[in-house]
Amino acid sequence: MCTGVSILKVDGKGPGEFSRVGGTSLGGGTFYGLTRSLTHCHSFAEALSLAERGHSTNVDMLVRDIYGGDYTAPGFTLGGSVVASSFGKMIKPQAEAVAQPAGMCVCVCARTPRSINLMVLDELHTLIAGVNFLIKNVCHCSVSPPTSAVVPVSH
Repeated sequence: MCTGVSILKVDGKGPGEFSRVGGTSLGGGTFYGLTRSLTHCHSFAEALSLAERGHSTNVDMLVRDIYGGDYTAPGFTLGGSVVASSFGKMIKPQAEAVAQPAGMCVCVCARTPRSINLMVLDELHTLIAGVNFLIKNVCHCSVSPPTSAVVPVSH
């Protein structure tokens, strides 16, 4: 816990048939460091517990907050519930009065693995991404695809 995440290239099915091709400093330490700074929680378990009870609607700015609903442009539509800016509502005056500690924790809980999920290397055929600090975390599983997965990567 409290380290980053490695990105592994799987070369075969046998033991040792993989190599580390990259990684990120984002991980459990990022989650706990940010939640502790934002909420003054006293333990990793407390931060996870807060995140499980939190709602991000008072912290994240959604597409509907900007456009009043869905945003449609030629060729695509963004649903009103799509996050337009993580922590975007925190720029408003008195934001801290509305945003509860649990909401802050769930936002960090969701954004950390989502950032990791975006790290896909084009030359890989299979990507293994494991984020141990959130594998069993209920709040993450409800807001993002699983973060421990074998993902085929198309070229």
